[in-house]
Amino acid sequence: YTRLADTLLLPTFGALPIASITLSTVEDWHDTQTAMIQANRALALLSAALGYAVARGLIPANPCTGVRRNPERHREHFYMPADAQAIHASALAFPDIRGRYIALCLLTGARPSELLDSGPGWRHGSVLQLPDSKTGVRTVYLPPAACAILDSLVPTIVKGRPEAKPLCHL
Repeated sequence: YTRLADTLLLPTFGALPIASITLSTVEDWHDTQTAMIQANRALALLSAALGYAVARGLIPANPCTGVRRNPERHREHFYMPADAQAIHASALAFPDIRGRYIALCLLTGARPSELLDSGPGWRHGSVLQLPDSKTGVRTVYLPPAACAILDSLVPTIVKGRPEAKPLCHL
């Protein structure tokens, strides 16, 4: 978001009083963008910021409402085994614990928050029982590579986490 704001939004809208941003101002800006999909993402960011301004009573309406987005095609990408192996190797080469969590997400399909918030009693051998994931109760089966990563982790305390919560419980 920061990159979109810095490169696409702030040069045009940064110095303008918020009340002076109109539908035509936004449409003119959107029409001049050459990277069409990126322009849509920046428009969504601008719309969210201006929606916040509406909610705070700073402006009466969101000037992004009614701006036509550029057409987008649905794209599908399926990771091939070589792609997954390259990502896994890159993640394990990362110098700290974050790389191992990326590898665990890749190996298990678990969300990062599910791994970070897991409790010590949730792992049973090669199975992780999640009592309250985003979609409810969930069982995550741990392949041998994931078990090896988990077995190698030493609980790490991260400053800034509530109650100095360990980053690794498993």
